[in-house]
Amino acid sequence: MHRKQSFGTNKLSLLDRILYRLRIFQLQKHCDFNEKIIVDVWCWYNAIFLGYLQNKFMPKKLIAFDINLNVPFLYEKWISPFKSDLNQWFVLPEQPDMILCTAVLEHLDKPMIFLEYAYKNLKKWGCLVLTTPSIRSKPVLEFLAFRLKLISAVEIHDHKQYYTKEILVDYLQRAWFEKHNIHHHYFEFCMNNFVLVRK
Repeated sequence: MHRKQSFGTNKLSLLDRILYRLRIFQLQKHCDFNEKIIVDVWCWYNAIFLGYLQNKFMPKKLIAFDINLNVPFLYEKWISPFKSDLNQWFVLPEQPDMILCTAVLEHLDKPMIFLEYAYKNLKKWGCLVLTTPSIRSKPVLEFLAFRLKLISAVEIHDHKQYYTKEILVDYLQRAWFEKHNIHHHYFEFCMNNFVLVRK
């Protein structure tokens, strides 16, 4: 992922918004956001979900992590910006209780670097929350993007890998997460992976 713009800099399609809301439903169903330092990785230009958390919950601190951010807008929302490339090592300004990584891993050239540094940056007992398309979604997403043009073709073309439970568990263990702390399930008719793993 060597892009210069964050997703959401340009207008989102209706289907992109629907898929985003389905991912967010999974986060709300399985995560407690109150009194937490939360980092949203590749959070989009305006960090939409962090703004939602600020309004609906009582997080301790919110950090927007992306390559390009609407910094003045984020400061108005009391969200701290952190600009970095996910394919290289990073040190967050604070150790978070939770790192959110939704629809990101599939775009990374070096996902192991991100997973290893997510582990290093998390607090003890902190959690990493991932969603990423499964192998089953590849033909569906490509049809929606390239044939029907209902979702961003640029984003789908940028996918480097599609994941199974087995691949994700293997990667997380190689990044020092322990297997018994990894909780996985599929959603959206098995076309998406959801993982919550504690350090």
